[in-house]
Amino acid sequence: MTIVADKTETEGDINTLADRLATLSRRESEVMELLILGLSNEQIAMKLFRSTKTIDKHCQNIYQKTGIHKRVNLVREVLNLRSATQSASTEKHDPAIAAMEGIVQKSAAWDKLRKFDSLLARSAGIEYFGNLCKALAETFGVKMAGICEVNVDEGAGDIIAFCVDGELQVPFSYTLENSLCGATFAQGKLEHLGNLQERFGDEVCQIPQMGFDSYVGIRLEDKLMGPIGVLWISHVQPIDESEMVLEILRFFAPSVAAELAVQIALDRADAS
Repeated sequence: MTIVADKTETEGDINTLADRLATLSRRESEVMELLILGLSNEQIAMKLFRSTKTIDKHCQNIYQKTGIHKRVNLVREVLNLRSATQSASTEKHDPAIAAMEGIVQKSAAWDKLRKFDSLLARSAGIEYFGNLCKALAETFGVKMAGICEVNVDEGAGDIIAFCVDGELQVPFSYTLENSLCGATFAQGKLEHLGNLQERFGDEVCQIPQMGFDSYVGIRLEDKLMGPIGVLWISHVQPIDESEMVLEILRFFAPSVAAELAVQIALDRADAS
């Protein structure tokens, strides 16, 4: 389906979206990149340490200069442009951009992403990880969601936050071997949308033993620390493939990894 811009170009206008994007100021370009990442205006204001009113103004300038006045359409068009440009080269596709490209093509998944982003928008500091788990569980309607920190040297994982039926539970440690999170950490991602009992019932794996039937997880990686954890959800029934859970987890993984890296760094600072 072809997306039509909100404003019809007339003769004399800058002809291509690439040219129009080139007219953005440095600050407008920064805001544009954060729009692509799915951040709300309030989140962008926090990222750039500017007022929400200022960010609103930058957004209006972006819409005016690009001729596209709806955020969803603008993101689609920019991603389509980048996809076309990158497909003509041999450069590796950015994982976050690739994830967003898939999501925007399916309105139901896009709605899920926006709901999750909205639920998590005001979370920060010590409440972040608990709210993250609750937001994941509510967004996808699953029984369990969690985040674990991985210690490769010890072959162990620490579930630092997880919720069951929307309620936060007591954190615990586990052995990576023969665990779904361990497999996710080793492989980078893991997606079993059903039949967990049949796949892992005879192995030492806590989730199947608890009666869960589906699992989706993605490894968390920090630019400085490297692989540091896993973000995952699980449910007692199969997960609908159209939910695009893995793609949405992949989209949010960098920001979650950054939050986790901060906590790890603080712990290491206290231990030194």
